[in-house]
Amino acid sequence: MEALPDPLLGRIFAAAGREAGVFYSEPDLWRSLELTAESLYDASADGKAGQWFAAKASLLRRIGGLVQQLSFSQEPIPDEDDEYTPVEQLAADSGSEWQLVSSVLAHLSPATLQSLRLDWVHVDAAAAAALQRFTSLTQLRIDRCVWQEAGQAGMVQVDLQQLLARLPQLERWGIFVGVYEQPGLQVGGAVLSGCVVEGCNRANGMAQELRLWRIERMPSLQQLVAAALPAGMQPSQLRSLDFVHCVLSLPAVLSCPFVGHLTSLSLSHCSAQDGNETQVYEALLQQAPRLLSLSLSGFWPSPIPAAIVSRTGLSRLCLASDGMAELPPGPYLSTLAATTSLTELSLVGARHLVLTAADVDGVLCRLLHLRRLYLDVDKTPPHVLDMLRPTAAMEALPDPLLGRIFVAAGREAGASITLVSRRWHRVFYSEPALWRSLELTADSLDKAYADGQAGPWFAARASLLRRVGGFVQHLLYSEALEDFYTQALDEEDTDEDQDHGLPNLQQLAADSGGEWQLGSSVLAHLSRASLQCLHLDWVAVDAAAAAALARFRSLTQLQINCSDEMSSCLLAALLSLPRLLRLELRCDVGLPTGLPTALQQLTQLTSLACSSYATLPQLSALLPLTQLRELDWQDRGRTSVLQVDLQPLLARLPYLESWDILGILRGQGGMQVRSPIPIQVVSVACVHVCSALSGACSLSIFHSRLPLPAVLSCPFLGHLTGLVLSICRFPDGGAAPAVEALLQQAPRLQSLTLQACFQKQPFPPALVNRTGLLHLSLVNNDIAELPPGSYLESLLSLDLGRNSWDTLPPALAAATGLTELSLAHNDRLVLTAADVDGVLSRLSRLRRLYLDVDRMPPHVMARLSQCMPHLHISDNSPHVLPSQQLQE
Repeated sequence: MEALPDPLLGRIFAAAGREAGVFYSEPDLWRSLELTAESLYDASADGKAGQWFAAKASLLRRIGGLVQQLSFSQEPIPDEDDEYTPVEQLAADSGSEWQLVSSVLAHLSPATLQSLRLDWVHVDAAAAAALQRFTSLTQLRIDRCVWQEAGQAGMVQVDLQQLLARLPQLERWGIFVGVYEQPGLQVGGAVLSGCVVEGCNRANGMAQELRLWRIERMPSLQQLVAAALPAGMQPSQLRSLDFVHCVLSLPAVLSCPFVGHLTSLSLSHCSAQDGNETQVYEALLQQAPRLLSLSLSGFWPSPIPAAIVSRTGLSRLCLASDGMAELPPGPYLSTLAATTSLTELSLVGARHLVLTAADVDGVLCRLLHLRRLYLDVDKTPPHVLDMLRPTAAMEALPDPLLGRIFVAAGREAGASITLVSRRWHRVFYSEPALWRSLELTADSLDKAYADGQAGPWFAARASLLRRVGGFVQHLLYSEALEDFYTQALDEEDTDEDQDHGLPNLQQLAADSGGEWQLGSSVLAHLSRASLQCLHLDWVAVDAAAAAALARFRSLTQLQINCSDEMSSCLLAALLSLPRLLRLELRCDVGLPTGLPTALQQLTQLTSLACSSYATLPQLSALLPLTQLRELDWQDRGRTSVLQVDLQPLLARLPYLESWDILGILRGQGGMQVRSPIPIQVVSVACVHVCSALSGACSLSIFHSRLPLPAVLSCPFLGHLTGLVLSICRFPDGGAAPAVEALLQQAPRLQSLTLQACFQKQPFPPALVNRTGLLHLSLVNNDIAELPPGSYLESLLSLDLGRNSWDTLPPALAAATGLTELSLAHNDRLVLTAADVDGVLSRLSRLRRLYLDVDRMPPHVMARLSQCMPHLHISDNSPHVLPSQQLQE
């Protein structure tokens, strides 16, 4: 993962989702954003409304320029007394300035934002003007702009005609105005609950849709529509009209010229004031000669009005009513079923309709273009459903191919897969690729034990191993009972006089009436020929388990971690594993007493790790392991100083590439880290290592005191390509002489890190004149000025984090080869537009910039994005810039 470039890593994080807590600068993660006030009211109740608004503001400042689709809602949530408090009032009460324009729209990029939905907001003239900046918008929706008060449609102060002229890319838009209290919305002499205006721009003009809710009184439909449309819109531009729960009257729907332009009409649960719905429907249909889509739902006259039956030219028809007993023939069906061009058919809610096989053969099979059929499945006989359904292609797949599909779905889908059928259940547990790697832990045992289900818990594990054990190549088996351990600690804190012993897996199995042993319950079900990697965590390897372990002669990796002392019987098992290449033994108490003799016979090992709080053997026991490439030796409980004779060790182990040796002296009064290895010994060892390496080599020294004589005459420095000095002290004249001595002896150096090494000291002159550096880190040195010099010209990455910059160093303009730059955690540094134009814009190759985004003014961020569109900006500055990671 560390070797992956940032863009690819960002794509992986994008696939994982924002829940992974990943970079705020990865564009794919923030293309779509939804901001609601759902959590505000809990925060307000806890007195944290101010922090809530600050967090949302910080998020928008960080990622607003990346958002392509934004849904922003300030819908109020009732409190315990069912009282609504507007978001603006909560903001004012908490001392926060929260406005649609300054808090939200100002942080979005006009060039990036494509879709915007505003819900429960106050759209005033300032907001309407701000919306005109977003010239890349393709979708705009403004919902529920009036609530809790007497409705006034004028609250949406948007000149739609002017707005659309300024937004040439806009494809779809919508505005919803509504009220939820009496006396209702007063529009054009009518009283209603709400209206929605929607539209989409097309090359041949603008198609409009108007939806009207709960009309209680309407003198004139023409007058209502004219008043409900935003400024600049005409009723003749409407193409679709929907009535929902409206009371209509015949005089109100007469003489409506705009109806002649409609192509779609919908009436849902509507009624007439005089009870004659038929005349109202006929009046509307007679004025709509261009109608293509007609929808009538709820209660409407039965039989179907003649004006509908005689209608021609309809391409979409919805007739949903409890009162319809039959579908009469007529011209209205001429462009539907009679020509077999029907693509969608819904029969949902037809209470008395039960489809038969004759219906399928005689009617539905003739609808050759039918692609979607909606019906009440629970009322349809199974044999009729079988006639309608296509052949189940999955059932026709052979078992091996079905198994490969399950592999792609992953084991996490097993809970659903195994419920489909017995065949799927069998294939799931018999597909080898699904079970090559297996983890068995006791994480869920504590809950099962508390619920009295420990017996079934053990039975399920045993059943799984019997089924899939033969396929397993890599097994992690852990008997760690972390939750039991935590519970025991809590009990000790409350009852210090009582000894609470910790149970083990075997005791819990016995308490549940069963038996569980590592050898018979786990290892016995694994394949000798298949198992290659085995990790045993927090286990006790007894004689039976050791004998079972010796059977796995194909084992190449073995890792054992236990808290009790390892038994000597394990050593015989190790000597029976001829293919074992990687061995890791970690034990708090002690490793087997015969370990040195056994290790000397495991000459095929390429990797060895041993760790214990009891004394380990001397390193001389490892000299016969001439194939070792990796060594991790952690002696954490010595009673005498660990003797590390590096030169003979490295000479006898010619292939050793990585070694980590730790010796801790445990004596009276606590722990003491033993005396550090003399630098002369390190020098000789590094010469040996560097001469064996063909690639880069890096040396890191942390928290050390480096007198000048110690860093003189170190020939191994000539092999280094990377040097890290972190929090080091230089007693002889400060950092400058020591840095000069080091640089003079390291002509191949490409990467240099000086972290917290020359605080309040002059910048090392030897570094200013250095050439050939590719990566430089000067983190946490309290540098107030960056001197110009040749050291900047060749740099690919530069880390200036945690320093004392008041302004951006002008000398940076000379580092024209930079691809990565970190300015993060400089508390006094606030970038300006002049910094962008005078310095950063000259770094034409810069692709990654790390800085404190929270303190970046929006106009500077916008300027930076405009000048450097390919720049990846993040405030998650890594400890080491990605391209600095060299072999150490």
